[in-house]
Amino acid sequence: MLIQALVGVVEQVSGVVAHTKPNGEVSLAKQGTQIREGDYLTLLSGEAYIHMIEGFPQALSLNKPFIADGTSPLLTTAADGTLVETIVQEALAAGIDPAQVLASLEATAATGAQTSSGGREIVRVDPNFSLGRVEAGYPTGPFGLGVNGAILQNWFYGKPEESDVIAVTNFLKVEEDALNPGNKEVGTDQQTTRTVTLVGGSGFILDEQGGNLGDLPQLTSNGSPIQYKITGFTDLTAYIDVPGNNEGENPPTQEVIFTVHLEADGVLTFTLIGQIDHPNPDDNPELTGDAQLIGIDLSPVIAASGAFLPPGSVIVFVEDDMPIATINLNETLGIVLDESIRPHAITDTNATADNISMSNPDPFGGSYGTPIGASSGSLVNKTGSSPGGDNKGATELYSLSINGGADSGLKMVTGPFTSTPILLSMDGDNIVGKTAGGTVVFAIKIDALTGEVSVAQYEAIAHPNQFPFSGPNRDEPVNLNGKINAIVTVTDGDKDQATAQVDIGNKIIFQDDAPIFNNDLLGDVGEAVLDETNLVNNPNMPPSISTTIDLTSVFTPAVDYGTDKEGALIYLLFLDNADHTDEGVNVQSGLFALDPSDTAADAVDGDGYGKGVEIVMNVTHQDTTDTVTGTVGTTTYFTIVIDNFTGALTFTQFAPIWHSDTGNADDTSSLNALAGSLYVLAQAIDGDRDSAFSDIIDISQGVFKIEDDGPSINSDAIAVAGNVEEDAMSTTAISPYPGDSSEGNQDLSGDDNSQDEVKGNAGSLTDLFNSGADAPLTIQLLTDTSGLPKLLSHGQPVTYTVLGDTLIATVEYNNGSAVITTTVFNLQVNSDGSWTFDLQDQLDHVPGEGQNFKLQVVDGDPVDFIELGSLIQATDADGDKVSGLAGNKFIITVEDDVPVVKTNATAITATVEEDGMSTTEFSPYPADSSEGNQDLIDDSNSQDEATGAAGSLISLFSAGADESLTIQLLTNTDGLPKLLSHGQPVTYTVVGDTLTASVNATTVFTLKVNADGSWTFDLQDQLDHVPGLGQNFKLQVEDGDPVDYIELGSLIQATDADGDKVSGLAGNKFIITVEDDVPTAEIILNPNKTITLDESLFADVNDPNAATDDHFLPPTIFGFPIGQATANVISSAANSVNVGADDQGSTSVLSLVVNQSASGLKTTNGTDIYLFAVDSDTVVGRAGNNPNGQVILQFDLDQNGNLTVTQYDSLKHPSPGNGSNNTYDEPVTLGNGILSAKVIVTDADGDTATDTQDLGGLISIEDDGPTADIKLMPHSPAP
Repeated sequence: MLIQALVGVVEQVSGVVAHTKPNGEVSLAKQGTQIREGDYLTLLSGEAYIHMIEGFPQALSLNKPFIADGTSPLLTTAADGTLVETIVQEALAAGIDPAQVLASLEATAATGAQTSSGGREIVRVDPNFSLGRVEAGYPTGPFGLGVNGAILQNWFYGKPEESDVIAVTNFLKVEEDALNPGNKEVGTDQQTTRTVTLVGGSGFILDEQGGNLGDLPQLTSNGSPIQYKITGFTDLTAYIDVPGNNEGENPPTQEVIFTVHLEADGVLTFTLIGQIDHPNPDDNPELTGDAQLIGIDLSPVIAASGAFLPPGSVIVFVEDDMPIATINLNETLGIVLDESIRPHAITDTNATADNISMSNPDPFGGSYGTPIGASSGSLVNKTGSSPGGDNKGATELYSLSINGGADSGLKMVTGPFTSTPILLSMDGDNIVGKTAGGTVVFAIKIDALTGEVSVAQYEAIAHPNQFPFSGPNRDEPVNLNGKINAIVTVTDGDKDQATAQVDIGNKIIFQDDAPIFNNDLLGDVGEAVLDETNLVNNPNMPPSISTTIDLTSVFTPAVDYGTDKEGALIYLLFLDNADHTDEGVNVQSGLFALDPSDTAADAVDGDGYGKGVEIVMNVTHQDTTDTVTGTVGTTTYFTIVIDNFTGALTFTQFAPIWHSDTGNADDTSSLNALAGSLYVLAQAIDGDRDSAFSDIIDISQGVFKIEDDGPSINSDAIAVAGNVEEDAMSTTAISPYPGDSSEGNQDLSGDDNSQDEVKGNAGSLTDLFNSGADAPLTIQLLTDTSGLPKLLSHGQPVTYTVLGDTLIATVEYNNGSAVITTTVFNLQVNSDGSWTFDLQDQLDHVPGEGQNFKLQVVDGDPVDFIELGSLIQATDADGDKVSGLAGNKFIITVEDDVPVVKTNATAITATVEEDGMSTTEFSPYPADSSEGNQDLIDDSNSQDEATGAAGSLISLFSAGADESLTIQLLTNTDGLPKLLSHGQPVTYTVVGDTLTASVNATTVFTLKVNADGSWTFDLQDQLDHVPGLGQNFKLQVEDGDPVDYIELGSLIQATDADGDKVSGLAGNKFIITVEDDVPTAEIILNPNKTITLDESLFADVNDPNAATDDHFLPPTIFGFPIGQATANVISSAANSVNVGADDQGSTSVLSLVVNQSASGLKTTNGTDIYLFAVDSDTVVGRAGNNPNGQVILQFDLDQNGNLTVTQYDSLKHPSPGNGSNNTYDEPVTLGNGILSAKVIVTDADGDTATDTQDLGGLISIEDDGPTADIKLMPHSPAP
């Protein structure tokens, strides 16, 4: 017998403690009782402490079971001796000598730990009594203790103060298991009624008057409070109120829970009728099974010998009934989901049973997506489960759990032959199988009430590998064996629970899907046709030709891979014997070898011209191909090869075969084996390697064909191409080249007359064809010219004629004087394939593209060449013919001749003069915007214009073959010089045939160019020339150096007859020089105008002009004037200034010029007076040759010709007394050549003109009494 480990010892007891062992034996614990692992202790009243072998003392809590498991979870921080100290403190608080208590405790402890039947002294420390009355005593006899006995008596006693009743505790135990329904254990003495005879008194009664029903335990049944009533001092009834319904049909009643009957002699009978709520197991996680007891202390209502029994004297234990949970697998195959979503006629009868439909909806309502299948079934039952006696309010519910971790053991198909693990997880009450990436593959749930299990599948699951053959049954199942548990949980009325579970994983079955073929959708293989012509000179070694049939289009439309997705499609080729029982050997093909020696139908075998031995077929199978080979002896004539993985069915010929029709170069012979002997089929394999086979497709007849050999176009041949140039044509015959109808612009770099002709050697045209076996070929010209391009020459359509071996192209056009017909080109073709092409006149090319090759046609887009292949025919030795060369296999390109600039042409130059412009119109010359200074000798209004005759500009170009030329103006003026007029930039505009140069709204010049090459240049306003150079030709520009002329060549374009254009005249081929107009200037003095100053002040009767120059002027910067006089010496009307054409912005300035600083005058004291220029208008005479000396005289000239002389001090005059008429007016005069007037005229472009006149002889100063006299002084213009 296994002895449980000792956990602790009951150390102190002050109350009632029930001790339950693992075998169900119940007893009361006393001090010293040993507690072993698995024992339960329940404190029914008072207090109790356990001394733990390991740890600190454990205090028990009222009605809170303690499980002895070797640990002490309570009072873990209590110190040794705490309990004794507590008792001592309580005794002192009560005024009791604690020695008595300690003595009693020590005496009790000294007895050791004995069994209850040993009669040893025990101590009862009861808080309901005074500690001072704790007594020790000995029971009268040993206790009787049966495991399931009805009586537990005489355990310990104490004598209460002032009571003659000995406190004897009496126990009974009843079991709810014995109730109906109750889970009564078989073979046990579980009862609902127990009887005990009470001891320790007499005249026992149940008394509610002297007693207190309120002291009875506060119990409930199904949550309703239990109430008590006593009748006749003998019966106690415990009941609950049962309310009626609102209508009064069922009035309120009382439901009896238990009864107590007590006889006067102490016989007490306890009967349990209904269940009593036991503590919620959630509040007692340590407590399981039937060990939950409720103690009912009846002492408060039992009296004996005239006194009530002490508390704890009669206790009835009510043992809780526990529910039973049982779950069983039903006898059923399980829940089967078939991945197939379409019927399999024979191999899978339940393929669509689980398809989602109105009658079979998604059990999860779309929570996880759209299922490919779903099914439900009753896999389990709970027969044998029972809530027991606490059946009211009980529940029996189903649930699911995952067993053994997240790995389901299954995998989801992710692609061809690939998969990923499926992991299990709980989603609420559901179990979901999904990949690590979150893709839901299946979901499982169970109905909590019915236990019905529902499964939905969303993705394909990988099934066992069945490749290459899966047999007739495609449903290789997988399940979740050992992974899914179904659980039943029974919860009784007072929340006790029992559970049971069973593995249902092997009942959840996923059947495989498999591919199928809908053979009605198989496509047509079609034909594989080879042409023997391509065997001749084939670059393959050995020579071979092939064609391929793509079988994917034949089989793919018919295959359905199902939910497991596409894996692979395998293509197979088979060759059977005649009775289709085995693989064929030397199977007759119906094709025959070519026998060169069989040259007559009646020769030897009489079976036809060239017919040889029949070709036979054999098959071989490699890793990735199946090959059928057709042979005669060691010679292979053809192979038929299938690629097992791509479906390419390739028919290859290695040697020519016999054809029956000698009159047809392209007649066909077909493979004509025994029907059904040669066939293909396909095997479809899905993602988890299930497979299916298609029907066979017979390819033994009419599929593989070989066309006869004959001449053909060589599609790989290099095109025959030649090039001729219009430049090379010459109207002069230069042997060996004949004269042509046009004269080309031969390039200086090497063009000659030979380049309008091109040739091909023997075989040149023959190479464009394959001769086949019937070599050699000869070449001819066809007479049908409809395939030739509709070219133009001189703007007229070219016509074609074939005469024998020569093609002639001609054109009819008007050359300006007559309608003529000329040969444009001819082509001669020889039978050996040689040829000659000769260009004799121009062809119209696309205009504007220079020396291009694009030929204009009558209608449609231009062509890049003359395509002559449509005319060429090849004939083999037995007369078979082939023509229709395409793809530009025989072409002649014709390089356009284009007009060119003549490098040696004489430049076109002209000069216009600004002098020739006039604002007045002089017919035939229009009015201009400026007036020029025309020379008196030869200038006229015509000299602002220049013209050129017809052909003038054409002479700068050479037309070439495409004569004749026309001249146009280009609109791009970027090449013109950036001239200036009146200081502003000149802008250019070309409208039609006229270039207009202008500044703002004023036209500066125009150039009109006519198609015949004539032109007119008209200058209408001035151009800014370089200043200071007189009548020069240098024109100012916006930036950079001046230019000597206007270079107009960049504007000139010539166009030939077919629209080719040339421009870009360089080297100053078309220039206009513009002669500058310059201003003129002349100073004309007013006649008889002089200035005389008289030094005399005030009036003098003897000197009538004495006071004429008196001026009482304020002082100037030079001092106080003593006299001043002014005269208009230069007449503005006579100031001859002509700015000329460059008028706008011109200036004219008068100034004084000191020609000689020594004036010849002296001051009165004899100091010489010298002249100094202050500015252009003022000159002063200072005493001494000192620029800072005293100013004696001041001369001022304004722009109107007024000369003012101011005197500040007297001058030295001739000897006194010499004056006439007693005036003393001896004059002194400023001499000639000392002081002059100068005019400077500057026009708009900076040209200047000047003139000077001497003023010295016009100024005199009299000794006294100034006079003013006017006289004409003769003069001549300054040089």
